Amino acid sequence: MSHGKLSSAQARIVAAFVKDELVHDLGAGDLELARQLIALGARGVVAVDKNPSQKRVPLVRQVTSHFHAFEEPIEVAFVSWPVNWQDLGIVGLVKRAPLVIYLGTNMDGIACGTGELYWDLSKREVLAHEPHPKNTLIVYGHRSVTRDPLPEEIAGMDPTRLYRYREMYPAMARITKVPPAEAMGVMIWNQCMTTKTSHGGQVRQLGSTSVWGVSAAQQKAAEKRALGRAYRSRLKGR
Repeated sequence: MSHGKLSSAQARIVAAFVKDELVHDLGAGDLELARQLIALGARGVVAVDKNPSQKRVPLVRQVTSHFHAFEEPIEVAFVSWPVNWQDLGIVGLVKRAPLVIYLGTNMDGIACGTGELYWDLSKREVLAHEPHPKNTLIVYGHRSVTRDPLPEEIAGMDPTRLYRYREMYPAMARITKVPPAEAMGVMIWNQCMTTKTSHGGQVRQLGSTSVWGVSAAQQKAAEKRALGRAYRSRLKGR
């Protein structure tokens, strides 16, 4: 799921949420991301992994545990682990965390986690969203909301087809000569409200969004088209 690196834009977002916080890195692996979390201002990291690293990183406490057996309180969960690895225990941990920081990708043949994880995340408020071809960053708050799922969530919930970054984020993929995440402004949802749609459902309307090089209207229209194609494909498979 994760390539173990935050873009500069993603790092700025993460820093705003982890400063002076105790962060639980769920599936910490080689502790590289735990080290980055400390560098971004976390007061400490609890690195949870069934196979602990031999490395030692200041302010990082390693805990050897499977997800389903981990019982400590979690305030900030950082979710990122190697590709093609599934563990249903992660769902319970994520539900306990008021703030969840997700870093990874379910695009272009890479997948991790389970549909249950992304289904649970898709029902939470989104505080920040910074896509990138290698790693998409999503920050989830504690509130339950009704909203359209993000492209990353759709790809995670639907194992029946291959989702490509250029298909799901077409407006961003058209930005050339610079990496997409570096060319984009930070996309942060400051306000949300739920309104009725014509078919009786509900859709979450978003607050301020900024993308350099692509207007907000173009971005929203492109994402809506991609989401519509994904939904139609999923319905056909039922």
